[in-house]
Amino acid sequence: AKPAPTPTQSTPAKSQALLPRAAEALSTLGEDARPAFASLFELMAGKEGRARTAAIRALGGLVPHTLPELRRILREKRTRARPGAAEAIAVAGPAAKAAVK
Repeated sequence: AKPAPTPTQSTPAKSQALLPRAAEALSTLGEDARPAFASLFELMAGKEGRARTAAIRALGGLVPHTLPELRRILREKRTRARPGAAEAIAVAGPAAKAAVK
């Protein structure tokens, strides 16, 4: 089976504007949003500002579910996603306290 296209590959430019709202909606689902985590992490590492910011907020709102992956990204030396992971942990606030231990 062919892998599913990533959000930025499969979304027409016209629909790109919906990505921030979709990311925001996902943040309210908690563990039920797990199937979308990979897409949120991809958006967080991307260049599109609004979608990136929304993904960071969503991933921060999904802590503790996303915390293991956010911590893994922070440990990587060279990754474009590292600043976004730090921001997502900051957004999570006290819920992400374990990330700084």
